[in-house]
Amino acid sequence: MKFVARQPIFNRGRKVFGYELLFRSGPKNVFDGASADQAASDVIADSLHTFGLEKLLGGKMAFINVSRNVLVDRIISNLPPERTVVELLETIEADDEVVAACRWFKDNGYTIALDDFIARPALERLADLADIIKVDFLATVGDERKRVVDRYASGTVRLLAEKIETPAEYEEALKLGYNYFQGYFFCRPEMVQSKNLPAFKLNQLRFLREVSRASLNLDDLELIIKQEVSLSVNLLRFLNSAYFMWKDRITSIRHALVLLGERQLRTWASLVSVSTLAQDKPPELVVTAMLRARFCELLAPLAKMDAAAFDLFVIGMFSLIDALLDKKMSELLPDFPVSDEVKMALLGSPNRLRGMLDLVLAYERGDFEHALSICKERRMDPEAVWQAYQEAVAWADKIFMVTTKPA
Repeated sequence: MKFVARQPIFNRGRKVFGYELLFRSGPKNVFDGASADQAASDVIADSLHTFGLEKLLGGKMAFINVSRNVLVDRIISNLPPERTVVELLETIEADDEVVAACRWFKDNGYTIALDDFIARPALERLADLADIIKVDFLATVGDERKRVVDRYASGTVRLLAEKIETPAEYEEALKLGYNYFQGYFFCRPEMVQSKNLPAFKLNQLRFLREVSRASLNLDDLELIIKQEVSLSVNLLRFLNSAYFMWKDRITSIRHALVLLGERQLRTWASLVSVSTLAQDKPPELVVTAMLRARFCELLAPLAKMDAAAFDLFVIGMFSLIDALLDKKMSELLPDFPVSDEVKMALLGSPNRLRGMLDLVLAYERGDFEHALSICKERRMDPEAVWQAYQEAVAWADKIFMVTTKPA
Protein backbone atom coordinates (compact mmCIF):
# COMPACT_ATOMS: atom_id res chain seq x y z
CA MET A 1 0.00 0.00 0.00
CA LYS A 2 1.33 3.41 -0.98
CA PHE A 3 0.37 6.91 0.14
CA VAL A 4 1.42 10.35 -1.00
CA ALA A 5 0.23 13.63 0.48
CA ARG A 6 1.38 17.21 0.01
CA GLN A 7 2.04 20.01 2.46
CA PRO A 8 2.25 23.65 1.29
CA ILE A 9 5.29 25.87 1.67
CA PHE A 10 4.61 29.62 1.57
CA ASN A 11 6.69 32.63 0.59
CA ARG A 12 6.67 35.94 2.46
CA GLY A 13 3.61 37.05 0.51
CA ARG A 14 1.70 34.00 1.86
CA LYS A 15 1.54 32.52 -1.63
CA VAL A 16 2.40 28.85 -2.16
CA PHE A 17 6.00 28.45 -3.35
CA GLY A 18 5.96 24.66 -3.38
CA TYR A 19 4.70 21.47 -1.78
CA GLU A 20 6.63 18.95 0.26
CA LEU A 21 5.59 15.50 -0.93
CA LEU A 22 5.13 13.05 1.92
CA PHE A 23 5.32 9.37 1.11
CA ARG A 24 4.69 6.24 3.11
CA SER A 25 4.72 2.70 1.73
CA GLY A 26 3.09 1.10 4.76
CA PRO A 27 1.37 1.63 8.09
CA LYS A 28 4.43 2.88 9.98
CA ASN A 29 4.65 6.63 9.67
CA VAL A 30 8.44 6.77 10.00
CA PHE A 31 11.64 6.84 7.99
CA ASP A 32 14.15 4.39 9.42
CA GLY A 33 17.18 2.82 7.79
CA ALA A 34 16.48 1.25 4.43
CA SER A 35 12.87 2.49 4.47
CA ALA A 36 14.13 6.03 3.84
CA ASP A 37 15.77 4.87 0.60
CA GLN A 38 12.65 3.04 -0.47
CA ALA A 39 10.38 5.93 0.44
CA ALA A 40 12.40 8.47 -1.52
CA SER A 41 12.68 6.18 -4.53
CA ASP A 42 8.97 5.41 -4.51
CA VAL A 43 7.80 8.99 -4.11
CA ILE A 44 9.86 9.90 -7.18
CA ALA A 45 8.36 7.07 -9.20
CA ASP A 46 4.84 7.77 -7.97
CA SER A 47 5.17 11.49 -8.58
CA LEU A 48 6.17 10.87 -12.18
CA HIS A 49 3.99 7.92 -13.10
CA THR A 50 1.23 7.00 -10.66
CA PHE A 51 -0.12 10.46 -9.94
CA GLY A 52 1.69 12.87 -12.23
CA LEU A 53 3.73 15.84 -11.10
CA GLU A 54 1.30 18.41 -12.48
CA LYS A 55 -1.67 17.04 -10.54
CA LEU A 56 0.33 17.00 -7.32
CA LEU A 57 2.01 20.37 -7.68
CA GLY A 58 -0.16 22.60 -9.84
CA GLY A 59 2.91 24.35 -11.25
CA LYS A 60 4.69 24.75 -7.90
CA MET A 61 8.05 23.41 -6.67
CA ALA A 62 8.36 19.85 -5.36
CA PHE A 63 10.26 19.37 -2.09
CA ILE A 64 11.32 15.72 -1.92
CA ASN A 65 13.19 14.13 1.00
CA VAL A 66 16.19 12.07 -0.07
CA SER A 67 18.32 9.63 1.89
CA ARG A 68 22.07 9.35 1.42
CA ASN A 69 21.84 6.47 -1.06
CA VAL A 70 19.14 8.13 -3.15
CA LEU A 71 21.22 11.31 -3.27
CA VAL A 72 24.54 9.64 -4.11
CA ASP A 73 22.97 7.33 -6.71
CA ARG A 74 21.33 10.36 -8.43
CA ILE A 75 17.92 8.61 -8.44
CA ILE A 76 16.09 11.91 -8.09
CA SER A 77 17.63 13.13 -11.37
CA ASN A 78 14.56 11.68 -13.09
CA LEU A 79 12.62 14.74 -11.90
CA PRO A 80 12.77 18.10 -13.72
CA PRO A 81 15.49 20.31 -12.14
CA GLU A 82 13.56 23.56 -12.52
CA ARG A 83 10.72 22.18 -10.39
CA THR A 84 12.58 20.03 -7.85
CA VAL A 85 14.02 20.81 -4.43
CA VAL A 86 16.36 18.04 -3.28
CA GLU A 87 15.78 17.97 0.48
CA LEU A 88 18.52 16.20 2.42
CA LEU A 89 17.34 14.32 5.49
CA GLU A 90 18.94 15.44 8.74
CA THR A 91 20.61 12.00 9.10
CA ILE A 92 22.89 12.61 6.11
CA GLU A 93 26.52 13.33 7.00
CA ALA A 94 28.72 15.63 4.90
CA ASP A 95 31.22 13.07 3.56
CA ASP A 96 33.01 13.48 0.22
CA GLU A 97 30.47 11.45 -1.77
CA VAL A 98 27.55 13.44 -0.39
CA VAL A 99 29.23 16.78 -1.08
CA ALA A 100 30.10 15.67 -4.64
CA ALA A 101 26.48 14.62 -5.25
CA CYS A 102 25.17 17.96 -3.98
CA ARG A 103 27.56 19.80 -6.29
CA TRP A 104 26.37 17.66 -9.22
CA PHE A 105 22.73 18.48 -8.51
CA LYS A 106 23.47 22.20 -8.16
CA ASP A 107 25.45 22.19 -11.42
CA ASN A 108 22.48 20.57 -13.12
CA GLY A 109 19.95 23.18 -11.99
CA TYR A 110 18.43 21.55 -8.90
CA THR A 111 17.72 23.39 -5.64
CA ILE A 112 19.34 21.95 -2.51
CA ALA A 113 17.59 22.12 0.88
CA LEU A 114 18.72 20.91 4.31
CA ASP A 115 15.93 19.45 6.44
CA ASP A 116 15.64 19.96 10.23
CA PHE A 117 18.90 21.90 10.24
CA ILE A 118 20.84 22.34 13.49
CA ALA A 119 24.11 24.27 13.21
CA ARG A 120 27.19 22.13 13.87
CA PRO A 121 30.68 22.04 12.36
CA ALA A 122 30.12 18.69 10.64
CA LEU A 123 27.38 20.21 8.45
CA GLU A 124 29.17 23.37 7.36
CA ARG A 125 30.18 21.83 4.02
CA LEU A 126 26.52 21.14 3.25
CA ALA A 127 25.41 24.54 4.53
CA ASP A 128 27.83 26.14 2.07
CA LEU A 129 26.10 24.29 -0.80
CA ALA A 130 22.51 24.75 0.36
CA ASP A 131 20.03 27.02 -1.37
CA ILE A 132 17.42 26.57 1.38
CA ILE A 133 17.95 25.77 5.07
CA LYS A 134 14.90 24.46 6.93
CA VAL A 135 14.68 25.32 10.63
CA ASP A 136 12.33 23.33 12.85
CA PHE A 137 10.57 25.90 15.06
CA LEU A 138 9.59 23.21 17.57
CA ALA A 139 13.18 22.08 18.09
CA THR A 140 14.81 25.51 17.65
CA VAL A 141 13.56 27.96 20.25
CA GLY A 142 14.30 31.39 21.67
CA ASP A 143 17.28 33.38 20.41
CA GLU A 144 18.57 30.40 18.42
CA ARG A 145 15.96 31.13 15.72
CA LYS A 146 17.54 34.56 15.19
CA ARG A 147 21.10 33.26 15.41
CA VAL A 148 20.42 30.94 12.46
CA VAL A 149 19.26 33.96 10.44
CA ASP A 150 22.30 36.01 11.45
CA ARG A 151 24.69 33.17 10.61
CA TYR A 152 23.27 31.76 7.37
CA ALA A 153 20.93 34.25 5.69
CA SER A 154 22.52 35.75 2.61
CA GLY A 155 21.72 36.72 -0.93
CA THR A 156 21.91 33.08 -2.07
CA VAL A 157 20.73 31.14 1.00
CA ARG A 158 17.06 31.30 1.96
CA LEU A 159 15.71 30.18 5.31
CA LEU A 160 12.53 28.15 5.74
CA ALA A 161 10.73 28.03 9.10
CA GLU A 162 8.95 24.71 9.40
CA LYS A 163 6.40 23.36 11.88
CA ILE A 164 4.82 26.82 12.13
CA GLU A 165 1.50 26.05 13.77
CA THR A 166 0.12 29.41 14.92
CA PRO A 167 -0.27 32.90 13.40
CA ALA A 168 2.01 34.23 16.19
CA GLU A 169 4.83 31.85 15.19
CA TYR A 170 4.40 32.87 11.56
CA GLU A 171 4.64 36.58 12.49
CA GLU A 172 7.78 35.89 14.54
CA ALA A 173 9.45 34.03 11.68
CA LEU A 174 8.43 36.77 9.26
CA LYS A 175 9.88 39.47 11.51
CA LEU A 176 13.15 37.54 11.96
CA GLY A 177 13.65 37.46 8.20
CA TYR A 178 12.75 33.89 7.21
CA ASN A 179 11.90 33.54 3.51
CA TYR A 180 9.59 30.53 3.50
CA PHE A 181 7.12 29.01 5.96
CA GLN A 182 5.72 25.51 6.39
CA GLY A 183 3.02 24.40 8.82
CA TYR A 184 -0.66 24.82 9.55
CA PHE A 185 -0.60 28.38 10.88
CA PHE A 186 -2.89 29.38 8.00
CA CYS A 187 -5.53 26.92 9.22
CA ARG A 188 -5.69 28.43 12.72
CA PRO A 189 -7.86 31.41 13.70
CA GLU A 190 -6.09 34.51 14.97
CA MET A 191 -8.25 35.73 17.83
CA VAL A 192 -6.24 38.58 19.30
CA GLN A 193 -9.38 40.60 19.87
CA SER A 194 -13.04 40.47 18.95
CA LYS A 195 -13.43 41.47 15.33
CA ASN A 196 -16.49 42.98 13.68
CA LEU A 197 -17.05 41.40 10.29
CA PRO A 198 -17.17 43.78 7.29
CA ALA A 199 -20.47 44.10 5.43
CA PHE A 200 -19.46 41.96 2.46
CA LYS A 201 -18.51 39.06 4.74
CA LEU A 202 -21.80 39.35 6.61
CA ASN A 203 -23.64 39.15 3.25
CA GLN A 204 -21.70 36.03 2.31
CA LEU A 205 -22.50 34.46 5.68
CA ARG A 206 -26.21 35.16 5.22
CA PHE A 207 -26.07 33.58 1.77
CA LEU A 208 -24.21 30.58 3.16
CA ARG A 209 -26.86 30.12 5.82
CA GLU A 210 -29.65 30.20 3.20
CA VAL A 211 -28.13 27.46 1.05
CA SER A 212 -27.48 25.36 4.17
CA ARG A 213 -31.21 25.05 4.88
CA ALA A 214 -32.85 21.67 4.42
CA SER A 215 -35.33 23.13 1.92
CA LEU A 216 -34.14 25.67 -0.66
CA ASN A 217 -36.32 28.57 -1.80
CA LEU A 218 -35.22 29.57 -5.31
CA ASP A 219 -37.16 32.85 -5.19
CA ASP A 220 -35.33 33.95 -2.03
CA LEU A 221 -31.97 32.79 -3.38
CA GLU A 222 -32.49 34.59 -6.70
CA LEU A 223 -33.27 37.81 -4.82
CA ILE A 224 -30.16 37.49 -2.62
CA ILE A 225 -27.92 36.78 -5.60
CA LYS A 226 -29.30 39.71 -7.61
CA GLN A 227 -28.75 42.06 -4.66
CA GLU A 228 -25.11 40.98 -4.29
CA VAL A 229 -23.35 41.84 -7.56
CA SER A 230 -20.32 39.66 -6.82
CA LEU A 231 -22.57 36.61 -6.42
CA SER A 232 -24.32 37.28 -9.73
CA VAL A 233 -21.05 37.68 -11.60
CA ASN A 234 -19.47 34.63 -9.96
CA LEU A 235 -22.47 32.43 -10.65
CA LEU A 236 -22.67 33.29 -14.35
CA ARG A 237 -18.89 33.05 -14.79
CA PHE A 238 -18.82 29.70 -13.00
CA LEU A 239 -21.56 28.23 -15.18
CA ASN A 240 -20.07 29.59 -18.40
CA SER A 241 -16.58 28.30 -17.57
CA ALA A 242 -14.92 25.32 -19.21
CA TYR A 243 -15.79 23.30 -16.10
CA PHE A 244 -19.28 22.91 -17.60
CA MET A 245 -20.03 22.28 -21.25
CA TRP A 246 -23.49 23.74 -21.72
CA LYS A 247 -24.83 23.91 -25.25
CA ASP A 248 -25.99 27.51 -24.81
CA ARG A 249 -24.55 30.40 -22.79
CA ILE A 250 -26.27 31.09 -19.45
CA THR A 251 -27.52 34.66 -19.19
CA SER A 252 -30.06 34.85 -16.35
CA ILE A 253 -29.85 34.06 -12.63
CA ARG A 254 -33.07 31.98 -12.66
CA HIS A 255 -31.85 29.96 -15.63
CA ALA A 256 -28.56 29.38 -13.82
CA LEU A 257 -30.24 28.18 -10.62
CA VAL A 258 -32.50 25.77 -12.48
CA LEU A 259 -29.62 24.34 -14.52
CA LEU A 260 -27.41 23.85 -11.50
CA GLY A 261 -29.90 21.88 -9.50
CA GLU A 262 -30.00 21.71 -5.72
CA ARG A 263 -26.78 19.78 -5.08
CA GLN A 264 -24.63 21.77 -7.51
CA LEU A 265 -26.17 25.01 -6.25
CA ARG A 266 -25.27 24.20 -2.65
CA THR A 267 -21.75 23.21 -3.72
CA TRP A 268 -21.20 26.36 -5.80
CA ALA A 269 -22.56 28.60 -3.03
CA SER A 270 -20.22 27.04 -0.47
CA LEU A 271 -17.22 27.45 -2.76
CA VAL A 272 -17.92 31.06 -3.70
CA SER A 273 -18.76 32.12 -0.16
CA VAL A 274 -15.64 30.54 1.31
CA SER A 275 -13.51 32.10 -1.44
CA THR A 276 -14.96 35.55 -0.68
CA LEU A 277 -14.57 35.14 3.08
CA ALA A 278 -10.90 34.26 2.53
CA GLN A 279 -9.97 37.40 0.59
CA ASP A 280 -7.54 38.55 3.29
CA LYS A 281 -6.15 35.05 3.91
CA PRO A 282 -3.55 32.88 2.15
CA PRO A 283 -5.14 31.48 -1.06
CA GLU A 284 -4.06 28.01 0.03
CA LEU A 285 -6.68 28.20 2.78
CA VAL A 286 -9.38 28.11 0.11
CA VAL A 287 -7.68 25.21 -1.70
CA THR A 288 -7.43 23.32 1.60
CA ALA A 289 -11.11 23.90 2.40
CA MET A 290 -12.11 22.71 -1.08
CA LEU A 291 -9.85 19.67 -0.88
CA ARG A 292 -11.26 18.73 2.52
CA ALA A 293 -14.83 19.17 1.28
CA ARG A 294 -14.40 17.04 -1.83
CA PHE A 295 -12.33 14.39 -0.03
CA CYS A 296 -14.98 14.10 2.71
CA GLU A 297 -17.70 13.82 0.08
CA LEU A 298 -15.85 11.10 -1.84
CA LEU A 299 -15.39 9.09 1.37
CA ALA A 300 -19.17 8.80 1.85
CA PRO A 301 -19.75 5.75 -0.40
CA LEU A 302 -16.51 4.13 0.80
CA ALA A 303 -17.82 4.30 4.37
CA LYS A 304 -21.33 3.27 3.29
CA MET A 305 -22.63 6.72 4.18
CA ASP A 306 -23.99 7.74 0.77
CA ALA A 307 -26.94 9.62 2.25
CA ALA A 308 -24.56 11.84 4.23
CA ALA A 309 -22.43 12.88 1.21
CA PHE A 310 -23.46 16.54 1.25
CA ASP A 311 -23.22 16.76 5.05
CA LEU A 312 -19.65 15.52 4.71
CA PHE A 313 -18.96 18.10 1.99
CA VAL A 314 -20.25 20.82 4.33
CA ILE A 315 -18.13 19.55 7.21
CA GLY A 316 -14.99 19.60 5.09
CA MET A 317 -15.72 23.08 3.72
CA PHE A 318 -16.79 24.57 7.06
CA SER A 319 -13.92 22.97 9.00
CA LEU A 320 -11.86 26.10 8.32
CA ILE A 321 -14.53 28.76 8.79
CA ASP A 322 -13.05 29.68 12.18
CA ALA A 323 -9.72 30.45 10.47
CA LEU A 324 -11.51 32.36 7.70
CA LEU A 325 -13.32 34.64 10.15
CA ASP A 326 -10.92 34.55 13.11
CA LYS A 327 -13.73 33.50 15.42
CA LYS A 328 -14.32 30.43 17.53
CA MET A 329 -16.22 27.64 15.84
CA SER A 330 -18.60 27.52 18.80
CA GLU A 331 -19.56 31.17 18.15
CA LEU A 332 -20.25 30.66 14.44
CA LEU A 333 -22.18 27.38 14.30
CA PRO A 334 -25.37 28.31 16.21
CA ASP A 335 -26.48 30.56 13.32
CA PHE A 336 -26.13 27.84 10.68
CA PRO A 337 -29.23 25.72 9.88
CA VAL A 338 -27.29 22.44 9.73
CA SER A 339 -28.00 19.29 11.70
CA ASP A 340 -26.79 18.78 15.25
CA GLU A 341 -24.68 15.88 13.98
CA VAL A 342 -22.84 18.22 11.60
CA LYS A 343 -22.34 20.82 14.33
CA MET A 344 -21.00 18.26 16.79
CA ALA A 345 -18.58 16.91 14.19
CA LEU A 346 -17.25 20.42 13.49
CA LEU A 347 -16.82 21.01 17.22
CA GLY A 348 -14.72 17.86 17.50
CA SER A 349 -17.20 15.49 19.16
CA PRO A 350 -16.73 11.88 18.03
CA ASN A 351 -19.48 10.65 15.70
CA ARG A 352 -19.64 8.95 12.29
CA LEU A 353 -19.23 12.25 10.41
CA ARG A 354 -16.30 13.40 12.56
CA GLY A 355 -14.55 10.12 11.80
CA MET A 356 -14.43 11.02 8.11
CA LEU A 357 -13.04 14.50 8.83
CA ASP A 358 -10.42 12.93 11.11
CA LEU A 359 -9.39 10.66 8.22
CA VAL A 360 -9.06 13.68 5.92
CA LEU A 361 -6.99 15.58 8.51
CA ALA A 362 -4.70 12.57 9.02
CA TYR A 363 -4.06 12.44 5.28
CA GLU A 364 -3.48 16.19 5.16
CA ARG A 365 -0.71 15.94 7.78
CA GLY A 366 0.83 12.80 6.35
CA ASP A 367 -0.18 10.79 9.43
CA PHE A 368 -0.85 7.64 7.43
CA GLU A 369 -0.68 5.35 10.46
CA HIS A 370 -3.75 7.11 11.89
CA ALA A 371 -5.42 7.15 8.47
CA LEU A 372 -4.99 3.39 8.15
CA SER A 373 -6.39 2.78 11.63
CA ILE A 374 -9.53 4.74 10.72
CA CYS A 375 -9.86 2.81 7.46
CA LYS A 376 -9.60 -0.45 9.38
CA GLU A 377 -12.12 0.67 12.00
CA ARG A 378 -14.62 1.81 9.33
CA ARG A 379 -13.90 -1.15 7.02
CA MET A 380 -12.81 1.11 4.19
CA ASP A 381 -10.44 0.07 1.42
CA PRO A 382 -7.22 2.12 1.89
CA GLU A 383 -6.49 1.93 -1.84
CA ALA A 384 -9.91 3.44 -2.64
CA VAL A 385 -9.25 6.17 -0.07
CA TRP A 386 -5.94 6.95 -1.78
CA GLN A 387 -7.76 7.20 -5.12
CA ALA A 388 -10.30 9.55 -3.53
CA TYR A 389 -7.48 11.77 -2.25
CA GLN A 390 -5.99 12.00 -5.73
CA GLU A 391 -9.34 12.97 -7.19
CA ALA A 392 -9.94 15.54 -4.46
CA VAL A 393 -6.55 17.21 -5.04
CA ALA A 394 -7.15 17.50 -8.78
CA TRP A 395 -10.72 18.79 -8.27
CA ALA A 396 -9.74 21.35 -5.62
CA ASP A 397 -6.96 22.84 -7.74
CA LYS A 398 -9.19 22.99 -10.82
CA ILE A 399 -12.25 24.43 -9.12
CA PHE A 400 -10.12 26.97 -7.24
CA MET A 401 -9.08 28.51 -10.54
CA VAL A 402 -12.73 28.89 -11.56
CA THR A 403 -14.17 30.24 -8.30
CA THR A 404 -11.37 32.65 -7.40
CA LYS A 405 -10.71 34.30 -10.77
CA PRO A 406 -11.30 38.05 -10.36
CA ALA A 407 -14.72 39.17 -11.53
